[in-house]
Amino acid sequence: MLKPGGYLQWDEADLGGLHRRTPNPSASKRSLDALYELVDERFNPAGFSWSWVRSLDDLLRQEGLTVIENKYFQIPDEIAHPWTHMLLLSLGELVQNVKDSGDDAQKWWDLYVEAIEEARHGASVRMGMVVAVGRKPISQALLIPASTREWVFQTSAASPVQPIANLGHGMM
Repeated sequence: MLKPGGYLQWDEADLGGLHRRTPNPSASKRSLDALYELVDERFNPAGFSWSWVRSLDDLLRQEGLTVIENKYFQIPDEIAHPWTHMLLLSLGELVQNVKDSGDDAQKWWDLYVEAIEEARHGASVRMGMVVAVGRKPISQALLIPASTREWVFQTSAASPVQPIANLGHGMM
């Protein structure tokens, strides 16, 4: 639970904006495209929409947070290839599970190996990212008047501040 005044940072990949690119028209991305199409067919048969990702700021507001920051950015060209290799490594786990199940195993594995080769020749997977930062407001309802505070303090000569009562909350 986020405490009043606390911050929440939500980073999310915009998989709805996922696309593949090559450095030049003669380079292939056929297997990379086919592999991602297979993933989408297999694991998103209902056509789940990723449009909510671009509305993270609205989701934070709906939950009562104040939006401090909401940025959308594309993966920069400088990290496109490491990003692609990271995504392919993640897909490798998925492909291995499909391969182990025997269900279209060879097709998945062949596309995966070919996609890695295409990435070695410059093909890349691109997507956007959203970073939203929200803060839970400090509610006026949480400001408790001094007369009903949990701790009552008294100043004495021996100790500048001493708790003298706990108004029945069982805490000391």
